[in-house]
Order: sequence, then structure tokens, then C-alpha cells
Amino acid sequence: MTTYFCGWVKINGVRAQVGELEWSDYLPENRFDFTAPPSKVLVGRHHYGDENDPTKYAFASLLWHGEEVSMTSFRETTPLKESSSNSKGAEGEVMVGRKHTGDENGLTVSRYAVSMIPNPRC
Repeated sequence: MTTYFCGWVKINGVRAQVGELEWSDYLPENRFDFTAPPSKVLVGRHHYGDENDPTKYAFASLLWHGEEVSMTSFRETTPLKESSSNSKGAEGEVMVGRKHTGDENGLTVSRYAVSMIPNPRC
């Protein structure tokens, strides 16, 4: 079982909006490596079956006052055994990617970034 937690992204106290949803191609879970395109964040995942069955990710832009938010300060977690791990972004981070190899005992890496407005308003 996989559980994802979500929350609101707020910039200067104003909640960002999620833009138009897009989907990655399907790939087998046992060799999946996906990072959202620039200025996009992960907003969903579709998977069924075991590690040989397909997974795809939903991604979208974050919008703040109608402007696309850019991502910066990318980082990856240490590879962890999928079946006994958890991953949570730090304060201000959003999930932008995930890499997994093997079955439930294989290794998973989560990718995070910080959401930044392109031209901060004073």
C-alpha cells in the first residue's frame, strides 16, 4: 500500500492554484524514473498490479496570482527500501519526481524542489 499526503502551497500567505493536469507515459513500476518537466510538480500517480505493471504520474504547474511558479533547489532522498520507507518533503518543498527499481524490496528515491515565484512582489 502507498499513501501520499498533500497540503496547500502558500506563497506570501496566498494559496497557489494547480494548473492544467498532464500525465506521463506508462512505464513498468520496476524500472520507473520520472521527474516532472521544469516548473511542474507531481499531483497524482496511477498504478495497479505488481512491480511489472504500469505506473504513470500526473503533473501540473503551480500558479500564484495567475503566474507560473518556478522550481528551484532540487534534491533527492537517499535510496530506501520501498516496503519499509517513507518520504516527506521539508518545509516549503513539493514533490517533483520519483525513481523506483525492482519489487517492493527494491530501492526508491523521491525528488523534491522548492517552489518560488519568478519575480517576487514587494
